[in-house]
Amino acid sequence: MSGLRNSTRRRARCVVLLLALATLTAGCALGPQQEPVALSSTPGDGQPSHQQTGVATVKVSVRVYLVHDGTLVQVRRSAPLRNTHLETVLGALFESLHFAERNEGLRTALPRGDKPVKVHVKDHLATLQLPPGFDGLAVSEQILAVGQLVFTISANSAAFRIEFTDGKKQISVPDGSGRLVDRPVTRTDYIRIAP
Repeated sequence: MSGLRNSTRRRARCVVLLLALATLTAGCALGPQQEPVALSSTPGDGQPSHQQTGVATVKVSVRVYLVHDGTLVQVRRSAPLRNTHLETVLGALFESLHFAERNEGLRTALPRGDKPVKVHVKDHLATLQLPPGFDGLAVSEQILAVGQLVFTISANSAAFRIEFTDGKKQISVPDGSGRLVDRPVTRTDYIRIAP
């Protein structure tokens, strides 16, 4: 008798399971569309996604120098990979401050720029084009901005001397004391604001 009850229960469970499965699949069925629907090739912001363009953005961790209470501090940032390591680093340095960085009291003295600055390294000398708007900064901000560039470049390349240009000729920059110098500068010129 108990064998008959068990068999009946198994059949009842199978029937219930089949009915549940039939109900679920019937609720998920889609009928034919009346009109074709065009699929957008861009997400909601109108920009092609990396998956759609087939280009993956690779990010790397780099060291840059920001300003905290009038001195430089080393910060790690994640930045998209560019043609060279130094271009990647400078791209990261010129990025807007992140929320967490602002909360920690960090800032940058560098002027905002749309284009990355150009840099070339040869024989431990980096030649860097000053970013637009640099000449409009107060001298104290110029010192911090040049310090940020000098420490960031020397930490991420073989260069330990940095000269600045306007794209054509060498430009004088203030050293750590505010005195204009018309030679390549090094970290020792900015010892007053060094980390």
